[in-house]
Amino acid sequence: EEILKVQEAADCMQPMIQTSENVGNDFNISRETQDKYACESFRRAEVAQKAGWFDDEIVPITTKVKDPKTGEEKEVTLTRDEGPRYGTTVESLGKIRPALPQFGNRTTGGNASQVTDGAAAILLMKRSKAIELGQPILAKFCGATVAGV
Repeated sequence: EEILKVQEAADCMQPMIQTSENVGNDFNISRETQDKYACESFRRAEVAQKAGWFDDEIVPITTKVKDPKTGEEKEVTLTRDEGPRYGTTVESLGKIRPALPQFGNRTTGGNASQVTDGAAAILLMKRSKAIELGQPILAKFCGATVAGV
């Protein structure tokens, strides 16, 4: 509780959607501008996905899903990102209500990032170990940092 008395720390407790609305206000980004940008992003993702540009970046995973209406379980294999909404238009995005109107009217379920599960992995080793194992040197790790708005 003590740390939340510091404004900078308290600000870190904001939900991302509130941050989105704050950025929209601070930089005068309208709902229409966000919807246009989202529409173009969906269009590009659709083109890329249909062209197979992401195919070698996604490892298929088999899992079970339960139909919420029937309760029936079935096995499915996911082979692509389910986020791109094919055929999205600025008009269709404009019909979606703001997600959390108490924070503002710009951010919706159509123009914001999806909530999704995902995973990534990277294997790091000393150059000498990679050479010993006959592995190619693909990059050099120089450092890392984390930042937020």
